[in-house]
Amino acid sequence: HQLPQTSAERIVRILPPEEASEVIAEMDEEHHPERLLQALSPEQMSSILEELDDDDAADIISNFSDRQQKEILDSIHYAKRIQQAMLTSESYFDEHLNAEYFIYYQPKDIVSGDFYWAVEHHNKFYIATADCTGHGVPGAFMSLLNISFLNENVIERNLKDPGQILNEQRKEIIKALNPKGSENSKDGMDCVLCAIDIKNNILEFAAANNPVWLIRNHEIIEFKADKMPVGKYEDNAKDFKSQSIVLQKGDLIYTFTDGYAD
Repeated sequence: HQLPQTSAERIVRILPPEEASEVIAEMDEEHHPERLLQALSPEQMSSILEELDDDDAADIISNFSDRQQKEILDSIHYAKRIQQAMLTSESYFDEHLNAEYFIYYQPKDIVSGDFYWAVEHHNKFYIATADCTGHGVPGAFMSLLNISFLNENVIERNLKDPGQILNEQRKEIIKALNPKGSENSKDGMDCVLCAIDIKNNILEFAAANNPVWLIRNHEIIEFKADKMPVGKYEDNAKDFKSQSIVLQKGDLIYTFTDGYAD
């Protein structure tokens, strides 16, 4: 949708000469009419709409809305590329996880507050399935923050125990989002963090709000989660506890976010 040339010419004529010269200078060399809207200030846009007839005003509003929407969507799609790059690749799983697996990841919006993360470290394979507070763009920001802290806690600080990792993750999130402790921020994530020792067939995990499911001999076994998020919860929040499962041949382990159930 492009702004008609006649509307663009009328807009320039409505503006005072000095302002018109500045606006034209901001347009591209070919003076494309749709570029005119980008050069207008909000005050200029308001005064122009008062002077134009209904049809021309409608053209301007429609063009401005379309352009704004396109710019926002372009930014969100670029954010999607960044978020996708932060997720652990399937090739990494194939190389480091000596087990059959599948990942179902289908964001409701272009970007998502749900994420998965994995790294091979300490002779174990760590996997997180997480759901950050917020949907869309706010949730995606939180996911990048949490991925960064997971990398820091496991790789740089060499923390090994899943419960301890989530405890430190909680401290980092609270510190990052509410450094002075002056706001009652509830931002954080629900998460299952697993550490798989494939050589010894042992699965250690810590779970925040979301459980771990084991299917063994056609029986579904639920391992309960700690009923608190990884984030600000209450002043005397308990530590996350680690649990362990001795794996048997044929075991199936499932971790979810609540987005799948929704």
